[in-house]
Formats: sequence, structure tokens, C-alpha cells
Amino acid sequence: MTTSETSNRGETLKAVRAALKRGGRVYLHADKDPNAPEWQSDKAFFTLSVDHAPLTGRRSSVEREDVTRIKGIPGWVRNGSDDTTETVPAKDEPYPMGFRPSYKRYTGVYAPKRGYWSLFANDTFANVIALLPSDAEISFQVRLDWHTSQNHVNASMHGDALYLIAKYKRGKREIEAEFLLDSVAGPHNSARFGNGMGER
Repeated sequence: MTTSETSNRGETLKAVRAALKRGGRVYLHADKDPNAPEWQSDKAFFTLSVDHAPLTGRRSSVEREDVTRIKGIPGWVRNGSDDTTETVPAKDEPYPMGFRPSYKRYTGVYAPKRGYWSLFANDTFANVIALLPSDAEISFQVRLDWHTSQNHVNASMHGDALYLIAKYKRGKREIEAEFLLDSVAGPHNSARFGNGMGER
């Protein structure tokens, strides 16, 4: 098992590329920063794990420990909603809006302290890592309910997303780009990010 903590610009990207080059299944674990000020309560640190062991067959004790873990990757876990809803009554809006039918919306807050996201069989992550310049500084953002639509609410579902944020320089310009790595939809009481991970 290989474990590392990186902080210098480009070092995290270098470590991730080395782990992916060996191949394996990618997982992310996030823990919110307990020391963050209230206005940064969504701040988190991520651990990226790459399990290099074979997927099929019986694995030896050595193979079970053949995991690369990269700790201390910065990021954010943006709060979402639980299943608490309210119905907004129908209303006649002034022109040009006209009549607006009633609809349901989420009102509860879902703020997990920690969580897990699988990037198993996700080619997008490896492709994004490959195209970034070598000096890029990377971070992750879990955005709960970022993709939730009215159809999701009506079906008691939630649309959550995982993004990679990359910052790098081009001459004197500081460039920030974000990449959607994964998007999932499902009920709140399921394998949703943060569920079953202790305090929420």
C-alpha cells in the first residue's frame, strides 16, 4: 500500500497520474474540515484511492493491500436537500408569466460530514487527468442536488454531481476550469454520498 500527502503545485496531479498508470479502480473519500470557519463549512479534504489488485479471482493478502492512497486533496462538499418537501400553491403571475401551477420543492438540508464516491469504470476522470497541463493544481467538489430538476423532486429523487476543478497558469494568466466527472440520480435513503458514513 502506498500513501502520500501532496501540497506543492502539480505534485498531486503527478501522483494521480502515476497511480492511474498502474491501473485499477478509483475511489474518493471526503471529510469536511472540522477547523474551517462557519462561512467555509463546506470545505473538505479528499483521499483518492486506486485499488491495483485484480478484480476477479481470489486475492492474496498482498494484493488486497496493493492500494495507492493520495491524501489531503482540497475541495468542497456542497450541501443538498433531504426528502423534506413543501407544496408551493398555484398562482396567477403578472404578465407575461401568467398562471403558474402548484409544484413541490425540497426544503430540508442534507449536510454530510463525510462521504464516498466511486469512479469505478469512469473513463472521464482518467481522460481529464491526462489532458491537464503538468503544473495544474486540482481539487474536487461534490455538489449535492446540483442536477436535481422538478422531475427529480416529483419522483423523490436527487441529482448529485462530482466535479474536478483545475487551476493553472498560461503566461501571467491564471486559468480555472471545471470538469464534470460523474452525475448520479437516486433516492435520498440509498447509497447516496454520505449515507451510512457516520454523522450527517
